[in-house]
Amino acid sequence: MSKLNSSLASSLFISFGLALVFGSTPLFAQTQANCDFKTFDPHSGYIYGFSPNGINHYNTVVGEADGPQEGMGKAFIRYSGGSMTIFAVPKAQYTVFNRRNKYGTSVGWYGPQPVTVPPGTGSNGLMYTSKSYATLNYPGSPTRN
Repeated sequence: MSKLNSSLASSLFISFGLALVFGSTPLFAQTQANCDFKTFDPHSGYIYGFSPNGINHYNTVVGEADGPQEGMGKAFIRYSGGSMTIFAVPKAQYTVFNRRNKYGTSVGWYGPQPVTVPPGTGSNGLMYTSKSYATLNYPGSPTRN
């Protein structure tokens, strides 16, 4: 009789263990994300690359559009309503926006070519707001063009 009790106890223990493992699995399941994605294209002529880099509280996206010639990039702002602004610092071959805050200030960099990403030779930090821009470089940094 003790052999029967031992076998019953083992079966109950295994059954309880399986119920615990498989019964608690839903507790660790992830909930489905609820996302709404919208796609958009750059202005015509910007065919060499398109890189959205940041988005703010108002779903305004900033980044870089490459073209209309290869090796030339301009920064863009795509507003939540669908309109888009292209911006380039005069005489710069590349202008890129990386982030934009909720107040409408965009930051990024500009320079003579894409391989001069800050702190590369000739590159500069950039702040753009309300159709004007300012060059931003760290104090004591090498002279930029």
